[in-house]
Amino acid sequence: MFRRQHGIILLLVLALIVRILLLWYAIGLREHPDILRWKDWGRIAFLYGFADTYLPEHLTFGTYPNNMPPGTLYIVSFIYWLWLQFGKILVQFGIAPGSNPWINGPFLTLLYRIPSFFSDIGIAFILYAIANRTMKNIQAGLIAAAVFLFHPGVLFNSTFMGQWDAVNNFLFLFGVWAFFRGRHFRAAAWVACSLLTKLSLVFIIPILLYALYVVTRSIRTVIWAAVVAFAITMVGTLPVSWNPFWWYADFIFHHATGEMANITASALNGWWAFFRPHIMFESLDSTFSASVIHVWGTPFSGEAWFGLSLGVWAVVVFLTMCAPLGLSMIRLKKRFFEPKIFVLSMGMFCLLAYMWLPKMHVRYMYPSFAFFAMSIAFGAPIVSKFVVISLLDIINLFIVWHPMPLSLQYYTLLPDRNFQWSISILLVIFSFLLYRRVIRYILCA
Repeated sequence: MFRRQHGIILLLVLALIVRILLLWYAIGLREHPDILRWKDWGRIAFLYGFADTYLPEHLTFGTYPNNMPPGTLYIVSFIYWLWLQFGKILVQFGIAPGSNPWINGPFLTLLYRIPSFFSDIGIAFILYAIANRTMKNIQAGLIAAAVFLFHPGVLFNSTFMGQWDAVNNFLFLFGVWAFFRGRHFRAAAWVACSLLTKLSLVFIIPILLYALYVVTRSIRTVIWAAVVAFAITMVGTLPVSWNPFWWYADFIFHHATGEMANITASALNGWWAFFRPHIMFESLDSTFSASVIHVWGTPFSGEAWFGLSLGVWAVVVFLTMCAPLGLSMIRLKKRFFEPKIFVLSMGMFCLLAYMWLPKMHVRYMYPSFAFFAMSIAFGAPIVSKFVVISLLDIINLFIVWHPMPLSLQYYTLLPDRNFQWSISILLVIFSFLLYRRVIRYILCA
């Protein structure tokens, strides 16, 4: 067993070592605001119940009420409970609660980074399994896993910042893996768990339903898969509300599009290239003030343009860009579900969403990385463009989430408005070149 799988085991061990070193460095920096929110939600859930995290009454730290689906809340609450149990264990050894400053602060921050830390490892193993099974080649699986594990955007997002995009993406890709293996209802269950954790991949659901119909040629199977996903969502919402349908419907109405109102929120995407806004720091008087980010010049997505909101126009542009991919899906029929075509299409849909949907944040290019990593392992000719797009993404990430210990003088080099706009222009150009290459490859495959 070890001799056959030693490659992926060694790769995962190396990835763990790299992440532990990066995490050790990152944990000494100032906490990310989202981690402060998770601490607050965990405390409120423990003292008052899950439902109260969605209310403003018990907030501290200057944070906001919970705007995430219940799945994220349960993970946050469990980690907070685990932290409390650790404190109780220390009491048994005569250590008074709150007497150890590291346990009382950074340790909880560390615990809140663990889900994304191990979700990245889980995603890499899924990519390895899919590529290995599809290509019947262990080397292909290792390429897919390595491209993802050591992608700078993945490392920055999950380990350095400790964001949880990896968690719902792991659950979603687990569903894709089940889908490839013909476990359609199991796939629907995992996808539902992903959306119950975060809604960032909801735009792919129509594509999955179409793929399910193409593979099974059964409307009944599609309906039953939807029923399974709906049932899991409702059961998963019960700890928050005994009226899960109306509670979840209200949640989607108020939170599905995110809390940031701008057409683009720190994402140097197509809308950044169009409106040419810019990122600025609070001031350069201190490291703390330099880490306070403002976005200037990006209009609200609700602003009316020619009778429609800018957000609606953004969706129209996204759907227009997706149309050629959709027509390719219809033209290929059942061949669309071949792994090398399916995963490349999914990666492109994710990149188009980042480029053109409203209220995109810099982190939201993350879902495309896993699909493109698999595509490279399958031999898709996208390596050069993927490398350029990845480089531009890490520059965007670095502008927004700059490391605190850097000298304040160095900050002045990055936020220049022309520099930011140039990055967005390049990102639009290379995304379009990749988009054109993907469509040609799919139609000629």
